[in-house]
Amino acid sequence: MLALLIADPQGAAMFVQVHLAGLLASDQKLTDIRDTLRHFLLAGSSRIAASQALHLATNTVAYRVKRAGELLVRPINENPVTTLVALELAHKFPQLMDAPALPL
Repeated sequence: MLALLIADPQGAAMFVQVHLAGLLASDQKLTDIRDTLRHFLLAGSSRIAASQALHLATNTVAYRVKRAGELLVRPINENPVTTLVALELAHKFPQLMDAPALPL
């Protein structure tokens, strides 16, 4: 799916920027929050599995996921697959977070 989305770089950039608005800055705190949320969603919303994969305390995972929920425009559980795809794109192709995207 990522290969199909990245075939249109401007569209992929717009997708990432729309779905991850609030989490796009490149500072280390937001990078950690994005990565934790990505692992959390990959683990089927399991804090325990995400904490084991990241070698973090479950409370740290819970805090970062909660913080992500506060920063995102849409609730995480509204469409977790879309959020996960946007996170995967941002993880694999970080340039999409600041690439100029066409307006909606």
